[in-house]
Amino acid sequence: MGRKMKSGKKTTPKTTVKKGRARTSAKKPGGGHRLLIFLAYLLFTLLLLFFPPIAAMIVLGLAPALVVLAFDHGAFKRPRLITLASFNFAGLFPFLLQLWHSHDTVSDFFRMISSIYTWGIIYGAAAFGAGLLWVGPALAAIILQAINQDRIKQIEKRQKALVREWGADITDTIEPREGMGARSS
Repeated sequence: MGRKMKSGKKTTPKTTVKKGRARTSAKKPGGGHRLLIFLAYLLFTLLLLFFPPIAAMIVLGLAPALVVLAFDHGAFKRPRLITLASFNFAGLFPFLLQLWHSHDTVSDFFRMISSIYTWGIIYGAAAFGAGLLWVGPALAAIILQAINQDRIKQIEKRQKALVREWGADITDTIEPREGMGARSS
């Protein structure tokens, strides 16, 4: 990534120091999402101006995803947020369509937010996404362990076949070659 000077030497990107922090002229990773965030804010502002019930339903319905966005600071924050927000939005989407197609959006909005079934579907979908995040790693570990156990059985079966074919002498310990790990007994 360095530039070549007239003398043929490579230089690193320009670094400036300001108040104890070093800044480089290289681009920061993830900087391309600013346009997407700006467009989301613009779309929400337009919804707020022209379709306030839909904007209010989005804010109320996506509350679980907004909580994760605001308070989750652990590792793998982004995949967790995407998973939960996707399930949350899947539960919210039918109600947004109903509001979009209704003629009297304000009364339909109040009818929807006063129904326990609306919140059960919206927040139930978010809870399903959260449950998937909770159970998913354990389920993946169980599946990977089963796959690995099957592979071990296949390798042991192949080893027994080699011993039968070549004799028990091939099982003697051999010094590992350089760069190879020693087999633990």
